[in-house]
Amino acid sequence: MPWLDVSVAGNSFRGAATGTDCAVDCARNLLVGQSAVLMAEASNPDALVVETFDYKNKDGVAANFIGGIQKAMFNSKEYGVIAVDAAAAL
Repeated sequence: MPWLDVSVAGNSFRGAATGTDCAVDCARNLLVGQSAVLMAEASNPDALVVETFDYKNKDGVAANFIGGIQKAMFNSKEYGVIAVDAAAAL
């Protein structure tokens, strides 16, 4: 079945319909596929630095990350995302 690997994540945001005569709670749900997000990472040999301080009594660690995450778009079209709008009457 294609839906076996679907992960569900939620948030507490609740929207309300505007410009209508009825009161409803609404939410936008996104089904995101594996190819919906692209990530790029640059290699850096000095990305992790460990030094000792206070006469070798304390260790200090510094790390950095060079890269980015972006939604996949090809020829100005988004791929791998389906938006499902849902509403429920109060």
